[in-house]
Amino acid sequence: MAPELFTERRVNSDQLQKQLNVGGYCVLPCRTSDNCAIIVVRLQDSNYHNFNFESHVKIICMLLDSVSYDNPPDGLISILDMQGTGIMHLSCIKLRLVRIFTRYVQECLPLKLKAVHLINGGSVLSNLFSMFKPFLKREVKEMMDLYKTDDMDLFYEKCPKRLLPNDYGGDMPCMETLNRNQIARFNDLIGYFEAEEKQRKTKLDLSI
Repeated sequence: MAPELFTERRVNSDQLQKQLNVGGYCVLPCRTSDNCAIIVVRLQDSNYHNFNFESHVKIICMLLDSVSYDNPPDGLISILDMQGTGIMHLSCIKLRLVRIFTRYVQECLPLKLKAVHLINGGSVLSNLFSMFKPFLKREVKEMMDLYKTDDMDLFYEKCPKRLLPNDYGGDMPCMETLNRNQIARFNDLIGYFEAEEKQRKTKLDLSI
């Protein structure tokens, strides 16, 4: 019922290609000791004119599908890097899509959300959190940790460096490499996204 986010999920489309040049999206290669997968989302291009919130959220939903497609983890940890995010990015956010996305993550996602880490947050972080807060359940709010740039030592206590990209002082490959690998993974899943959309449309047509 949310075609903006769940239809035409073709990574080679012009719309998604543009956003993939703006944002970085990846599943980290290693899982935690309790078999939790870790995803990282961040900006590569800080120019808000190039940022498309609808495509951004659509890619995140695709990323979540890629986590659970095979060998599903026992939990999910999200790292949202706010570096480069400015107040004008908030003007691109559509509250209707925020409501749909938060409902999907909290009620429909076939993964157990364990933690959400928002890092490198400046003054814009509190404003962003205020926009999402009305749509978040209490238990989700409680699992969210916000870190300013000088709080990274606290972040490393929750996410060991051995699991992180070397952009963050970790042992994994850099985000550029991981992002490129994730795009290749999206390409591998084109058939899945097309079949999922066809099946969903068929069910909707039958219910009308």
